Parts: sequence; C-alpha cells; structure tokens
Amino acid sequence: MSNRILLIVFSNEKSNTHLYGGPVGRALRHLRDALIEVCTAHFLRFALAPRTNRGKIRDADITRIAGELPQWQIVASNLGMGQLDIEDIENNNTAPADQRKSFLRRWIRRDGKAATYERLSEVLESLGEQGAAEKIREIERTERIGEKN
Repeated sequence: MSNRILLIVFSNEKSNTHLYGGPVGRALRHLRDALIEVCTAHFLRFALAPRTNRGKIRDADITRIAGELPQWQIVASNLGMGQLDIEDIENNNTAPADQRKSFLRRWIRRDGKAATYERLSEVLESLGEQGAAEKIREIERTERIGEKN
C-alpha cells in the first residue's frame, strides 16, 4: 500500500470568482484552505522526520519475536489485521512458528515504519501479556546495541 496525498486546490484568481461566488464560493475557498493546511502539516511531519529506522522491526529479529507471541491471531487482530488475512496465514503455513513469522512479515509489509517494537509491545500489554511485551523490548534493546557497535 503506498502513501499518497491528493491535493485539490481551487483557483482563487479573480477570473474564476464568477464561477464560485456566493456561499458556494466561500465554502470551496474554506475547503481549499483546510486541505492546504492539512496537507502541509502532513508533508512537514513526514519530510522533517528523522531518516532512521529506529524502532522499526528488523527482518533479522522476526524469528526471535515470533517465539514470544502468544496467540498471534489475537495480536494480529489488535494490530488491525482482518480475519481473511489471518485465515490466509493459517492456511498457507501449517507450523505455528511459520504462522507467527508470516503474520509479522505481513504486518511489517502493510504498516511499514509504523510496525515497531513499541507498537507490538503496547498491543501485548493491552492483552495482559506483560512478559511477552518486556521480551520484545529486550529484543529491541539488543538490536540497538548491535547498531552502535
């Protein structure tokens, strides 16, 4: 899934004011201004964000993380994965360990930079899996130490 912003700007030139006069014209100008404001804010948020993968789950850690996931289907559902995706993963992978790894890869591919150790830990904690959440954070700490060396 790609991230795209559609920006529609209504002309504010005097030559077009006769087309969008009165209450309709005011509404369109307000819409234009709101779109510009929102799109500018999103552009700045992404354009000025640090170019680091810090927090993003690395492919090398998938096997370690998969071993810590209790009831991966519930975790997947809480991360926004639909029932059809969950069933597809179950049907294409017979071994439970392979199902967990496949789920993680699909989540990372779908959510990109939002698929972080922290997000996964938060979901695990919300499900009462504090031990698993702490193990995920430990994997992240180990990953960060490896980056520094």
